[in-house]
Amino acid sequence: MFKLLLKDLLVLKSSIIWAMTYLLAIIVIFSMTPPFDKFIYIMAGYGATYILIMGTLMAEFKNQSDILLNSLPVKRHEIILSKYLTTLVLTLLALAVAAILGLIINLLPLPLSIRLMSGMDAAIVLLMAALTLTIVMPVNLIFSNQAARVAIVMVFMLLFFAPVWIKGFIMDRCEAEWAQVLINTAVSQPAVLLSVGAGLLLFLLALSLIISLRWYEARDF
Repeated sequence: MFKLLLKDLLVLKSSIIWAMTYLLAIIVIFSMTPPFDKFIYIMAGYGATYILIMGTLMAEFKNQSDILLNSLPVKRHEIILSKYLTTLVLTLLALAVAAILGLIINLLPLPLSIRLMSGMDAAIVLLMAALTLTIVMPVNLIFSNQAARVAIVMVFMLLFFAPVWIKGFIMDRCEAEWAQVLINTAVSQPAVLLSVGAGLLLFLLALSLIISLRWYEARDF
């Protein structure tokens, strides 16, 4: 399993460099662009994760990785698990680099004022990455690599601006009873909202993993 993870990371050297460059650019640019400055770590972290996942899909298509892996003494469920775990590792890498960049920018005498990354930022990015993985992985296995790349672009475009859109949607309707409940819960008990979202996504992720495993086990190479 570790070797499969290492293989995925090694083939992503160029994508990792590009993703880290993107992180720095987004943090700097969006820190000066309200209302996006409130969501710089979410948008930067998720955007970098998108670049890395897309890089993984392109590398698999270019190198025909599945055919090669299935010619080796590797169990198919390990291959699928490594694909899911690779996304988690890449997301954590993007978050770590984003947090470090934010800290460095705060320590340097630069004309920028940005906050440090919070646990809420990291949790939201992980949830967004999990939702993306839940959709893209089965599409990649059942349909085609090209279909997966189209799917991830559509999911990315939907989720990338979702935090800003959701905040604006709720604030425009802040006098409604349901909006008041959401706002009060988000302010007083943000862990409740995260727990509900995490529980739902864990269920969907488990369902996605089961579908991917069953399809991959029955597939001929």
